Amino acid sequence: MRIISRLEKKISVFIISLLCLPSMALAAASDIGSDKISTVLGGLVNLLTSTPAKVLFVLSIIGIGYGWLHLGKIPKEQAIASIIGIGIVFSAGYIAQQCGLGASL
Repeated sequence: MRIISRLEKKISVFIISLLCLPSMALAAASDIGSDKISTVLGGLVNLLTSTPAKVLFVLSIIGIGYGWLHLGKIPKEQAIASIIGIGIVFSAGYIAQQCGLGASL
């Protein structure tokens, strides 16, 4: 019974928000042809390849190395997987370019 009441609350909040803000439910004619998804994804790529992001990634690699080698608190498999993941994030633009999926990001 408690799960049903939570679901009913969520549905009622959703319906009230659609009634109060109909612009959220309907797309404007000028928005139909716009390329908002590409803009958002391009902004995400720019964020992940910016200088502050690179500094944070380098600091995270240093933290992983310190936690693994000096403290012994991070298992070897997790440390290696994290470093490989960070490498994939930074090489994604290059990999896409080499596959012919677009210009360099």
